[in-house]
Amino acid sequence: MARWFALGLALAVVGSIAGACGSSAAASAESRKPAAQIYADALRASSSARSVHVTGTLMMNGQNLYEDLVIGQSQGGGSISIGGNRIGVFADSQWVDMNASASTWEALSKDPSSSKLADKWAEFPASSSLFKDLGINNLPDFVKSLFNQNPTQFVKGRLTTVHGVPAIPLTIPGQGSMYIASQGVPYLLGFQGAGLGAVFDQWNVVSPPTPPSGATPAVDLLK
Repeated sequence: MARWFALGLALAVVGSIAGACGSSAAASAESRKPAAQIYADALRASSSARSVHVTGTLMMNGQNLYEDLVIGQSQGGGSISIGGNRIGVFADSQWVDMNASASTWEALSKDPSSSKLADKWAEFPASSSLFKDLGINNLPDFVKSLFNQNPTQFVKGRLTTVHGVPAIPLTIPGQGSMYIASQGVPYLLGFQGAGLGAVFDQWNVVSPPTPPSGATPAVDLLK
């Protein structure tokens, strides 16, 4: 599917949506609307939310990363794993804080001196080009980057469920599908297509992360 993430963030969840979908769900007022209207409702609701939990595999700078993140209105964080190497992460508009073991830093940076960052919250400027694709520190922009398709392209599918939540599939034939909550607030529950996918839950329920205490600029830790 054409770029689901205008910010450059691609979430590739192998089988996460297909494996979580049920076969049927009760019809609702939302599910009776045209596909383009459901799309518009989901964009409005999801971009206005306070927070969301996102799980799956992150593709960034050509690498696959497993992620478990909470994204809020102006900050986000959680964990990212690359080849079994786990990194704690927090991001807001000014800083990206990361915490990892010595072996993880060395494996990722290929620089032995990076072990000085081991098990400490190392702080990096969010403006760095290294983090231009991270996209976890602004939920409205994050959501809008997902909804970058022409709504008239979508075809409404048969009602299903995603992790037990009634869902409306909106599909661009041959490209991929978005899954929108059928009952209650029409939040985005997930999407899949062209090897990409993501699962979204706990809308407005999960609390956005707070900055880690004791974070120190990485340049100081590396001295």
